[in-house]
Amino acid sequence: MKRRTLLLAAITPVLFAATMPSIAAPPGPEYAGAPAPASAADYTVTLTPGTKYVNVDKGDTVRFVAGDKQFTWNFNSADDTWAVGLRDIAPPGMIGRDVIVYVSPFRKGFGREDSGEGD
Repeated sequence: MKRRTLLLAAITPVLFAATMPSIAAPPGPEYAGAPAPASAADYTVTLTPGTKYVNVDKGDTVRFVAGDKQFTWNFNSADDTWAVGLRDIAPPGMIGRDVIVYVSPFRKGFGREDSGEGD
């Protein structure tokens, strides 16, 4: 009996420590979708020095342009991500300030034309 208790006492901290990095690690950019080719973009958003936020719908594929730099992102993650920092998903060095992307949880086309209203 003492041997079992001693074994559990030795294993428990090891197992706990092994799970800590996954708990404490910040989410990667994949929590908000994935990169996409520019040809797949539904539309383009041009970022200016005054851009503070951008609104997109879940499922949108958006090409972001800032000066001579650009990248395309598909906002189709399994999670219901409501907001993401553009610097978190942009290529390193592309965005020098905080720009928030607000992601609507609804896909395009959900709304009046699909609800039967106005028929």
